[in-house]
Amino acid sequence: MLELARVSYALGDDADSAAAAARLTALAKLASPLQHRKSQKKKKPVHKPTPTPTATPKPKATLRQILTSHLAPVSLVISGDQGTWTPVAGASSYVVTVKTSTGLAWSWSGSETSAHVGDTSLDGVAGSADDLPPQLDLSGAQWTVLALGAQGRVVAGTFRKGS
Repeated sequence: MLELARVSYALGDDADSAAAAARLTALAKLASPLQHRKSQKKKKPVHKPTPTPTATPKPKATLRQILTSHLAPVSLVISGDQGTWTPVAGASSYVVTVKTSTGLAWSWSGSETSAHVGDTSLDGVAGSADDLPPQLDLSGAQWTVLALGAQGRVVAGTFRKGS
């Protein structure tokens, strides 16, 4: 469920990523161990006024906090329309997305550690780099890089870093 939330968020789908994270949080609450009371000898009840405890509200985790929990960050440097990152141990490929004010503007996947917005090359597809790249306005763009392990699981990630 966490993988789904991370990928949905990377693709700009806030509603689905929030729903998946909420489901994950609900499942985690259900899975927490029940507290068992120690058996005690029965005593005669003594009537004392019971103090009312004041509940301290627990701060709610943000969607970004949930998605990045237990996830190493990717060291991403953005320069114009180029993103570069350091290789991540255990990663066999990367997924890069660029989101603008109008939504998902561009995405890329491959084993390289840099991507140029407009790059149309596909790993294993000869001649795909010669396709005409889209013309994009990257002002205010947000970059996401997900590092994927050999089994396709997210092993590290940086979400929506501004350019």
